[in-house]
Amino acid sequence: MKKKVVQSLVAAFSLLLLLAVIGLIVAPLTPAQVAEKVKSSVISVLVVNTASEPIPVAGTVNLANDDSNPLTVKNPVIQPVHFTTQFEVPAGKRLVVEYISAEFRSEVPCNVLDVDLRVSPVGGGAPPVRHTYFPRFIGQDSSGGYNYGLSESIRAYIDEGESAVLGGTVCGSSPPPRVTGHLVDK
Repeated sequence: MKKKVVQSLVAAFSLLLLLAVIGLIVAPLTPAQVAEKVKSSVISVLVVNTASEPIPVAGTVNLANDDSNPLTVKNPVIQPVHFTTQFEVPAGKRLVVEYISAEFRSEVPCNVLDVDLRVSPVGGGAPPVRHTYFPRFIGQDSSGGYNYGLSESIRAYIDEGESAVLGGTVCGSSPPPRVTGHLVDK
């Protein structure tokens, strides 16, 4: 029986030694070797479509071009917009509002204070969509006045044929609220 146990151990050790030798002979591919195999299997294609027939894409697309065949990218022209009371979006454009700010000063504390960005069709029609922002109390100045401020990054989209109007509930004196954004081609 002792002889059978020894023979089994020798057989198991021999099998492990054989697998280790095979593993050393057939080494796995390095990342560079894998990249080279993938690169050699890439097929170049030329696709020509019109703007009215875009190419549907699903998944990930990798584009590689060189100096003799540059990749043309169309980037829409961004036109900056700043306004303080009202802005009508021109035909063929979309206004992307990105930032709103305001400041207020009052001799007495303000109980209600808000700034509205209202979006409605030019010439009326549908009721306006109202976005409300609330200034914060900043502190009192040296003369005892109460100071409030609003400074927020926002995202609002206003399409052609619509108007953006700033308003709200104000106490005290202040310059009008300010909006910053940009126009993009629709």
